[in-house]
Amino acid sequence: MPIRFVGATWADYEPGFAQLVGAAVESGASTGVFGDIDIAGHREWVEGVCGRSGASACLPLWNRDRADVVSDLLDTGFKAVVVAVRDQVLPESLLGRVIDREVLGEISATGADPAGEHGEYHSLVTDGPMFKRPLEVEFGEVKLADGVLFRDVRVAD
Repeated sequence: MPIRFVGATWADYEPGFAQLVGAAVESGASTGVFGDIDIAGHREWVEGVCGRSGASACLPLWNRDRADVVSDLLDTGFKAVVVAVRDQVLPESLLGRVIDREVLGEISATGADPAGEHGEYHSLVTDGPMFKRPLEVEFGEVKLADGVLFRDVRVAD
């Protein structure tokens, strides 16, 4: 399946997401795979949006230990960078850093969830065992929106 994107704000996120799921269903997809771990409201939302679009939702990480999920990610060779942090929860200095055990220690030291399950941070996976090649990215300016610091990211030329 091709990767699909849609621009969205928080106000129109769900309709945009539903549009993408619907387009994937029309192209032959029947299941969406999501990385939620244990927040029931997130599960209900993805199952609802997928169901209304004619797809099912698969959550393979459901009810796994959060720290184990992140540790397994690192142990299997995936690489991810921090692209957003919740302001006043995690420091801006984490933006653009590769998630490794040191970064996880810094996140945990603040009392934040190492998996970011409550939106403490968001990441972009840039490499892993099934990647043909690493995703080369360049970082831009930092912006604050709705209490979240975002670092602009673009694919390197």
